[in-house]
Amino acid sequence: MSFIQKLKQGKKRPLFVLAPMADVTDVAFRTVIAEAASPDIFWTEFVSADGLIRATDVGKYKLKKDLLFDKELQRPIIVQLFSSTYQYMYEATKLCVELGFNGVDINMGCPDKSIEKQKCGAAMIKNPELAVEVIKACKDARRDFADENFSVSVKTRLGYNAVELDSWIPLLLEQELDLITIHARTRKEMSKVEANWDHVKTVVKMRDDWAENNPTKTIPLIFGNGDVVSVEDGFSKCKNFNADGSMIGRAMFGNPWFFKDIESKEKFIPTREDRIKTLIRQVEVFDKELGDVKSFAVMKKFFKTYMNGFEDAKEIREEIMRMESAGEVVEFFKRKVDTR
Repeated sequence: MSFIQKLKQGKKRPLFVLAPMADVTDVAFRTVIAEAASPDIFWTEFVSADGLIRATDVGKYKLKKDLLFDKELQRPIIVQLFSSTYQYMYEATKLCVELGFNGVDINMGCPDKSIEKQKCGAAMIKNPELAVEVIKACKDARRDFADENFSVSVKTRLGYNAVELDSWIPLLLEQELDLITIHARTRKEMSKVEANWDHVKTVVKMRDDWAENNPTKTIPLIFGNGDVVSVEDGFSKCKNFNADGSMIGRAMFGNPWFFKDIESKEKFIPTREDRIKTLIRQVEVFDKELGDVKSFAVMKKFFKTYMNGFEDAKEIREEIMRMESAGEVVEFFKRKVDTR
């Protein structure tokens, strides 16, 4: 039984986990989340398994930065990989075991065209044989290098151009995954329409029916993903649609305190000081850990969200959006902005 299954049994409530988001859930953002309030499980950004194995030394160095994590604070943690090649997925999973990750999640939902050109992400829905092959690679690597605690899971969508649950989900169930996360939209819908959690409920029913007929096989947990705006909303969706957990994405922007409300009876509202100090902390960790491989512009997507609710938000944003380094931003806040 994988750690995810054990965790769910122990919590006796829906699990709340951090979604993998490119140029968002990096080590800097995960650091401030861990210091504010950890999810039940962390996820990394998605990382190319092919690149981890095939890239030049410089390329591997950059990609491995996406695999940085605090081994004490950021636990448990799952790395999300993508590949369409058995050997590279197998070797990358082995690497992730060696680095101390608690599991591997396979990206079968990303709609980015550059990812799909590699037959990865959402393109896997159109290539079921390939999907089976890369899942097998992860499971084979677990067998050879890890133990049953190490999880193998998939994050996917309802279908490609249309809902394809009747053909897609049974195939995934047969792979005996530990977890299937359903982004409740099709690839065609991207994130332009409201997530339809009715389909998550359908997947749970399919899982339960399959489990009844396959009592000796590994029965995956089913998480829902899409438009969860608060912990209260997550609890409600999991209850109404029978999901085992909720994966949180966009609601995390500027709100690393999101998971604080899981055990709290009162909603946590960060102060102005909380927001500014946390932004400074994230900027500093970004500069220290990622400054040599990522443009500082990556951080700017967070500036607006941290400033929400400030009377002087517009003036602050106009100032810091022009800045090109972490040092400038930190100095600006420490010298010019009232944090009270």
